[in-house]
Amino acid sequence: MFDKFFKKKGETKETPLAIKALATLQQANYPEALKLLNEYITLIEGFSKPLDSDDGIMYYNRSIAKEALNDKIGAISDLKKSVQLSELHQAYFRLADLQSQTGEQQESIKNLVKAYELGNSDAEEALRKYTNYFNR
Repeated sequence: MFDKFFKKKGETKETPLAIKALATLQQANYPEALKLLNEYITLIEGFSKPLDSDDGIMYYNRSIAKEALNDKIGAISDLKKSVQLSELHQAYFRLADLQSQTGEQQESIKNLVKAYELGNSDAEEALRKYTNYFNR
């Protein structure tokens, strides 16, 4: 997923920052990853060109750091931005999970269905286990 992201973006001044942020996230250093992802997102939001689907990946990654640091509301906000920019089935699934945890059941089910429609097998399993979606 990230190889495609960097090839499309090309080498820019924000590329090293993005690489460092993602590496830090993979090392589970969530406070530092959040700091770096905040820097990166602030940088890309300042560009004159509109955000694109690849930028949705960075919001998705920042949501992982926020959730790990117990900022569910911040993670939900980033996931909503991520799905606005790109249709990542993982983002819809995580959004559904967090919305369920915060009492947003109707929105959670809508996002779970969307994750399933985009091919997320975990979403299908959750829909079968917790809803009557397939019995309609």
